[in-house]
Amino acid sequence: MRYLIKYITFGLCVFLFLLLWSCGEVVREKSRVSADRLLSLFERTDSIFAEEVTLSSPLDSIGALGALLVSDSILIVSPNTPPYLHLFDLSSGDLIVQTGSQGKGPGELVDFSNFISRSPIPGYIDVFQENSQRHFQLELSTGILAEVGRLSGMCMNMIYLEDSVYFSFVSDSSKRYALSDGHGVIHQTFLDYPLSENIRSSDAGLSLAYQGRIEKHPEKDLFVTTTTFAPQFEICKMEKDGLIKLFELYLDFPRITDQSYEGSYSVSFLPECMVSTIDMCSTGEYIYILWSGREYKEDYDVKFNSQTVLVFDWEGNPVRKMELSQPVQYITVTEDDQTLFAFAVDPTDFEERILKFGL
Repeated sequence: MRYLIKYITFGLCVFLFLLLWSCGEVVREKSRVSADRLLSLFERTDSIFAEEVTLSSPLDSIGALGALLVSDSILIVSPNTPPYLHLFDLSSGDLIVQTGSQGKGPGELVDFSNFISRSPIPGYIDVFQENSQRHFQLELSTGILAEVGRLSGMCMNMIYLEDSVYFSFVSDSSKRYALSDGHGVIHQTFLDYPLSENIRSSDAGLSLAYQGRIEKHPEKDLFVTTTTFAPQFEICKMEKDGLIKLFELYLDFPRITDQSYEGSYSVSFLPECMVSTIDMCSTGEYIYILWSGREYKEDYDVKFNSQTVLVFDWEGNPVRKMELSQPVQYITVTEDDQTLFAFAVDPTDFEERILKFGL
């Protein structure tokens, strides 16, 4: 009888364990939405047709493009060769000024590792040099480029807030985001890497795997981030107590192999790893994501060119899906949400073009 009770007790324990495990798996599966399911969330799909933008300086004379931004009726084109910044008048296409020669002196940029974004200071854009850890501000009316801060070598892809405070991805840390100052000192880190429990990797490896894009709301302390090599999207708010997550959509995690050793940080993306966000931009109303949905094993020109732009509001609600008339690599939208500008390589003659799409 005593042994029978033991067997019954053991059986009940096994049953309860399997029941709880199965419930957990059901919840987990429900939280994972496929990429197709993501696209199906958009009830509205619009076909948007391109019009070529004529610039006074053709792109083939500027060099391969590295970044694109529109701000205050000015189109900023940043190629991978010096001078690194070309400013064009949106209405006429005329070149206003070119600046950012190569060098280490005042107003000079070391290399092409530039991120450009709208600045919280009216009439300026922010230029970040990732490799040399320097922050510049470009005055749009004069073309004067001035260094205003030093960045931490642990910070990547960032947004300038104000008063020499930066919000960024952080490397070699158990947390994903950081606040740092203009002297390159990190003061606070926030939030874990989503779904990282599925990855066997060091903190440095995770920081490489989870790189992506950051955009800030022009008026509110809201941030939207995406992960390039996983369909992940979150909106956060900065408060006194720290960074509060307002919306999250995690469809998968980066599929990698960590190859870091002896202080050298490296990851290898697996063939089935999904490329999700090619580029992202935002306005005070909407967030625009140039969506890939391709696997890492596909050709570069396939996985990093797309005709699909997903539009969300700042609460994470899907607004509409736009299908552009041809694939593009970079996007930027005017502050009034009326026009999307994009960089594209024509599939027939392979010429580089700037296109505009009326929204």
